[in-house]
Amino acid sequence: MAQPFNPVEGVDWGTKLPGYWITYHFADPVGDDMDPVTQLHGISFNPEAWSTYQKAQAGLAFQTFSDITNLQFAEASSDASILVLAQGTFLDNLSVLGAFGAPHTGDVSGQGVFNTAGPSWSDTPGQALEQGGYGFDTLIHELGHGLGLAHPHDTGGGNSPIFPGVTDPFDSSGYFDLKQSIYTMMSYVDGWATAPEGVSPDKAHGFVGTPMAFDIAALQQKYGANMEHRTGDDTYLLPDVNASGTFYACIWDAGGTDTLAYAGTRDTTIDLRPASLEYAVGGGGYMSHALGVFGGFTIAHGVVIENATGGAGNDTLTGNDVDNHLQGGAGNDVLMGFGGNNRLDGGVGIDTAAYLQSRAGYSVDVVDGLFQVRALAGGSSDTLVQVEQLRFTEGTLLTRAATDDGLSVGGLYRGLLGRSAEADGFRFWTEHAETADVGSVARSMVNSSEFANGLGNATTQDFVAGLYGNLLSRSAEAGGLQFWMDALEAGLDRGTAALGFIASNEFREQHFAGLFGDLSTLGDVWTAA
Repeated sequence: MAQPFNPVEGVDWGTKLPGYWITYHFADPVGDDMDPVTQLHGISFNPEAWSTYQKAQAGLAFQTFSDITNLQFAEASSDASILVLAQGTFLDNLSVLGAFGAPHTGDVSGQGVFNTAGPSWSDTPGQALEQGGYGFDTLIHELGHGLGLAHPHDTGGGNSPIFPGVTDPFDSSGYFDLKQSIYTMMSYVDGWATAPEGVSPDKAHGFVGTPMAFDIAALQQKYGANMEHRTGDDTYLLPDVNASGTFYACIWDAGGTDTLAYAGTRDTTIDLRPASLEYAVGGGGYMSHALGVFGGFTIAHGVVIENATGGAGNDTLTGNDVDNHLQGGAGNDVLMGFGGNNRLDGGVGIDTAAYLQSRAGYSVDVVDGLFQVRALAGGSSDTLVQVEQLRFTEGTLLTRAATDDGLSVGGLYRGLLGRSAEADGFRFWTEHAETADVGSVARSMVNSSEFANGLGNATTQDFVAGLYGNLLSRSAEAGGLQFWMDALEAGLDRGTAALGFIASNEFREQHFAGLFGDLSTLGDVWTAA
């Protein structure tokens, strides 16, 4: 039986640098006595000195590797350093952005060069060499080679398998679209090519600004994981604008209780599931981002982010296997716990707790006034706050139906109109009952043409018998029938009589206890998906 493909092996050149203390040197045309035309990696170029700004950006690039591994980098004055970085105007191979020799590749090992005339380079703050710019993406990509990473579209040093489904270095993302830069910075498919926004049109922002999930896993196998990085309670805030400093990143967080949050008004997706490292959907993680923004976060394998907070838009928040607190905020949000014992807080709007199985796979109860949804397999449980709907594979349940006002409105539909409520009508009258009173709902139904053409035309005896059948699912006993007939003939209006039935223990025990049980009894709270 064939073994499943390992994408981490697909970005591993197969070699690594010696030790964890790595020196690097910026090649200088004068100080290093470089020829006016220099050759490296078969590329002829006019060497140029590194500016203070460019050196600082390279230092920031090195820091992204120290954040995730045990590697430590220090600048040295000698070109005998482990890594040497040159730059200049390429005289041939003009479309090449840079090149870097992987460890143990002969004379070019640890030698890198960057094309200052290409679209990925700059000496101006706020442009392509800022983190998230096309130039910074080029920096960390080439340094990845220097540390022992390979392209996912070639065999690297001969031991790196090509990602399945890849047919072209630039235009093919492979199966499951995993050969994109948001999953590995070693890809030639820039940024998040399959995003709703596509690839950033501005070289100054919207590209990858850190090693991504497959890169992190491969580098940590070589150099160990930095378990001192981000050990406190951290909040990762999703970018809200397209500007310098907006980029895609993969979170490496070694501990604490952490939150992935958004504070704007855009519709947002926040997904707390880490990369599985499988060659499948989710192998490189799941992108959290605000719609329309060229930036966001995935989460590295083995990292736990506990909480998510949405903004004012219509957000989709997905948890992971631990106990999560998902807060939707304003807007019509969808919250999905995905395991653990979670608190799902919808906030303002019509919010939905979504489940991936049939209603029969869960128990639904009300505990201390809050809904609790428990998976019968595995036992994970969600506590719902301000969540108006429960979505299962066969449809959506309206949670207001189990409130006092909701039960009353559903009962009025059944008792007076002889039918189940439609979803929009149920929401409208429940909101009315919550802001006014349920008696006004009863009066409105009694005054409706639908009631007039139905039970409104019935005799007093037939009307009472109808309430017994519609609300209690039984025939009237003689004493009860006479009691209600006498009350109606003495002036009690028919809407108030229906509310009397709805207030009875018999109605509430019967309907509340079975409210989320048999789908055939859910007509007043169930609407097709």
